[in-house]
Amino acid sequence: MYLFDNELFAIECMAKYAMGGRVRDSTWEFAHCPYPGPKGQRNYKPGDVGYYLTHEDHQHQGLLQSVDRDRCCFFTGSVDRWLKTKPPGYEELNVIYKKYISGKYHSQFGVPHTEEWKQANSIRNKGALNKRSRPIVAIHLDGTKLHFESINQAAKYFGVSQSLLSFRHLKNGNVITKRKLKGWQFLFT
Repeated sequence: MYLFDNELFAIECMAKYAMGGRVRDSTWEFAHCPYPGPKGQRNYKPGDVGYYLTHEDHQHQGLLQSVDRDRCCFFTGSVDRWLKTKPPGYEELNVIYKKYISGKYHSQFGVPHTEEWKQANSIRNKGALNKRSRPIVAIHLDGTKLHFESINQAAKYFGVSQSLLSFRHLKNGNVITKRKLKGWQFLFT
């Protein structure tokens, strides 16, 4: 049976704890070894087993697990705070950390953060892609008409907040008489 590097590390930690007489307390964290199993698993799989490690050792184990699985297997904020303490082997661990927080390996809910994903996600709830967005028209007193696919698009164009447009000016449909939007009227089309 092959043991992954992260599992060997966890076993070594358990031996170190036993030799030092350390007893697990409420601050220790459960580390899935050799790696987390899939969500919703019903049968016994490797993700069901693991070891209770100290916070520091759990962060180290998560970095090793990332190398074993070739994907991000740690919580970025926790590992980042731990690495700022410059633990033994910091240089190698920091290289692993930087590799796996990059877009290619880091994932959220199993979705790889590729450049295409980032671009699609940044506009997912904006403009015409949002099913709830409604086109609006901005009409100036001089007769200029500007058409926008959403409140967000109009707000960006005019440099104001979406809430200002939606709650104050789109609801009543009156011509604006003050400040930045003076002379404009906003209506849903």
